Amino acid sequence: MIPFLELAEAVRIIFTSGIEFVPQSFKALSGEKLQAYLRNVGPMTEIMYEIVAMEPTVIDRVGDEKVVWELNIVTGKERQQLLDGIKFIYRATQAMPGKPSFQERLDWLKPKLPPVITGSQE
Repeated sequence: MIPFLELAEAVRIIFTSGIEFVPQSFKALSGEKLQAYLRNVGPMTEIMYEIVAMEPTVIDRVGDEKVVWELNIVTGKERQQLLDGIKFIYRATQAMPGKPSFQERLDWLKPKLPPVITGSQE
């Protein structure tokens, strides 16, 4: 079973991104991308995945220096947590009538969860 805090973080990412993650949302890092990632972070003990549905980088400026953060790289464990977060959202919204879209499910569930989990500033 996934510890609650790990699931909460995955659900927060889902709410803030609005992405309905499915197994095809992830691609195992390989080749040049994997080598570049390993050069930056060091050796890894598990498979690393790229989230293909997310923008790959965000750029911060620190003074005159540009810092690029990779936001779409996750571990196998984080990938599973995101997929489990989607399952949680579907289970929590199964009482909704009809066939709601994923966004409708998020909108319905958002006021029922604390802002720290939904990522809202309320």
